[in-house]
Amino acid sequence: RRVLFRSMKKALVTGATGFIGYHLCKRLYQDGYFVIAVGRNDENTPFCHKLYREPFDNLPFNSFKEIDICFHQAANNNTLESSLDIMQQANVIEPSNLFRNLLQQNNCKNFVYASSCSIYGNQQTPFVETKTPAKPLNSYAVSKLNFENFANDFAIENNVKAIGLRYSNVYGPNEEHKGKRASMIHQIIQKCKDNKPIELFENGEQLRDWIYVDDVIDANIKASSCNDSGIFNVGYGRPYSFNYLTNTIIGMTHSSSKIKYIACNFSDKYQYHTAASMNKSNKILDFYPEISASEGIRMML
Repeated sequence: RRVLFRSMKKALVTGATGFIGYHLCKRLYQDGYFVIAVGRNDENTPFCHKLYREPFDNLPFNSFKEIDICFHQAANNNTLESSLDIMQQANVIEPSNLFRNLLQQNNCKNFVYASSCSIYGNQQTPFVETKTPAKPLNSYAVSKLNFENFANDFAIENNVKAIGLRYSNVYGPNEEHKGKRASMIHQIIQKCKDNKPIELFENGEQLRDWIYVDDVIDANIKASSCNDSGIFNVGYGRPYSFNYLTNTIIGMTHSSSKIKYIACNFSDKYQYHTAASMNKSNKILDFYPEISASEGIRMML
């Protein structure tokens, strides 16, 4: 058994107890990786060989030996948090130290990390990695852009690989622990099951590019095998309005829920239309998302 473990590829996954991290650990575990999971106490229990519910600074790096790849999924993703200092600490300073420690103490030279299409703000769609300038609207998006800049410099200075995946809106099973931060698809499904009103910002025609979590996991696996550093969009490539999604879910669940439109009190920090160009991810990562929003919703139901 010990010989087998030594021969397995070793992956460290942060945010492993969270939504995407849980699914990523399961896939890696099934694919034969030795999985070291890092997460929190109040979330999921992931498939793994070692689980540390510890801050990054408390991790026993000297006991990990060599790490083949780090999948960094952890983040403070509260888009309503106004303090940039809080976001910088969680999304830039702490993971920067993690990357340095993994390189210096565990010889890790392959890093794949979660970024966000929120960094594009309200720029014209579709968002193109090499053409659309970043214009973040909130502290969360600013911190994600700042970490991309760190990771790019880190990769160049240390001759390692660091790939950032700019996620669009991700949805799927195992979101329950996120509460109000769970995807709107998850929240709408729950409201429909209970026949409760569904609140949407006026007029419900805001557009989002939704991607099912299984496709996101495929993007991470593809990125881990890519030879070069870079930034890649991870979306389905086609946006849907909240009205369309809500009416689709009402129809699928035969719910008596009704839409209730409410005012948006933070319209200056709100993305009204997101859609990711997937050309670069198609070409370089050979990543093609397969699950449409209607199919993903049907799978969840």
